[in-house]
Amino acid sequence: MSPSRDVFKGENSHGTGVFAAKDFRPDEEIFVFSAIFVTSPDKYTIQVDEAKHLRLKSHIGLLLSHSCAPNTRFCSERLGIFAIAPISTGEELSFNYLCTEWDMAVSFECSCGSVSCHGVIRGFRYLSPEAQRTLGPDALPYLRKRIESPAPQLL
Repeated sequence: MSPSRDVFKGENSHGTGVFAAKDFRPDEEIFVFSAIFVTSPDKYTIQVDEAKHLRLKSHIGLLLSHSCAPNTRFCSERLGIFAIAPISTGEELSFNYLCTEWDMAVSFECSCGSVSCHGVIRGFRYLSPEAQRTLGPDALPYLRKRIESPAPQLL
């Protein structure tokens, strides 16, 4: 699948984003990333495990906007972006950075406008336990393990 054929770069209210060049069905693969991993996060990586970050390099995925109510999700097993709901041609693609990042390399003020907006996006670790449980089904497996594991007991 060629990202350049199925998506395109365009202007949004924040600068530049990624838009659908065709309609996508729920759970349809939109594009995949090349597997280039690093151990340290930066503004241009996606965390896929405790100490494993996917470097995006010059992939169009670098331009995916964050939304607290996204229309895509990142799948760490396939290293790809998949539709959550039907996406129409011309619609901007977004995913929830909180579902991949334990601790954001660069935090930012969210302006997605969603009723479920989390405000400042700093990472999954900074969410309330309730917000973590709410995002849990969409979070990557390593994040789900963190909220499913009981806290260590102090002696």
